Amino acid sequence: MPGAKVETSTDENPVISYEKEGIYSVSLVAKNKKGEDTIIKNELITVSNDANEPSVNLSQGKEATASGSTGAAESPEKAVDGILNTKWCQAKYGKKWLQIDLGSIKTLTDITISHAEAGGEGSSQNTKDFDIEISEDGSSYTTVVQVRGNKKAVTNSVLPGKKARFVRLNVITPTDGADSDASIYEVKVKGLDKNINLPDLYKTDMTSLNEALIKADTVTEEQLANVAPEVANEFKESIANGNKVVKNTQALRQEVKDATDRLNNAYDSVVHQFIPAYKEDLSKLVEQASQYKSEDYTQESFEALTNAINNSKTILDKEDAT
Repeated sequence: MPGAKVETSTDENPVISYEKEGIYSVSLVAKNKKGEDTIIKNELITVSNDANEPSVNLSQGKEATASGSTGAAESPEKAVDGILNTKWCQAKYGKKWLQIDLGSIKTLTDITISHAEAGGEGSSQNTKDFDIEISEDGSSYTTVVQVRGNKKAVTNSVLPGKKARFVRLNVITPTDGADSDASIYEVKVKGLDKNINLPDLYKTDMTSLNEALIKADTVTEEQLANVAPEVANEFKESIANGNKVVKNTQALRQEVKDATDRLNNAYDSVVHQFIPAYKEDLSKLVEQASQYKSEDYTQESFEALTNAINNSKTILDKEDAT
């Protein structure tokens, strides 16, 4: 849950909080012995100081129009009258749609549709495939819900952070059989009875990671050539990882921190902690130090010199000495 006070949880029903206004996404990772999969719900949660009222049914009693109906007893307004034993029904083949005018722009939270079975008909009569579109002006529409293969009597579709005056249900496949009748007993468009100012879309702060990437870009090929291969490889891999994380605006704060720390450590390994393997210079020092004689010095000082010479020879024998 990027942006939440606690961004990860393995609880069955996690309770989380957000310290800042914003529109947040949520990802769910499921794992078993055969592998794992991830579902991401983008812009699922809206946190706003203006959303200080409970969600209500915005569509009941509002003006409803449709592509057609079987008659006055099954006219469009029957789908928004608040009575579950009345319905809008259109029997003819062709396009089938039901539109609700909320009267003004509202802030939507979800839409609940009662299909045929909810009104007492058979389950095979439930709307199989349908889309939901919304519009603020009645001319430009955006599809916000797509349902395929529905078998439920009642469907609920979340509409996080959406505003609209017009809500249109497009029936793609009316039933699960050969019947062409579209039967909708009730549509509840729920939300806030006002047009609030939506907060900004939450984006993880990438400042520190971007700064680390910029700093890493100053490393030259000559510097990389003068360090051990594993050091150079880790530096290159940390850059690749940093670029991957920085492209994910919904990355967790810990992911960003880990990528930043890794890149900064790799940079320090190349620029500060590791120096070129100047074996030639070290060889000359070993040759020079080997000319000293033990009788000219104290035992303690000459032992220290001997140990230093032996350590140096060990390093000279390492092919990947840094």
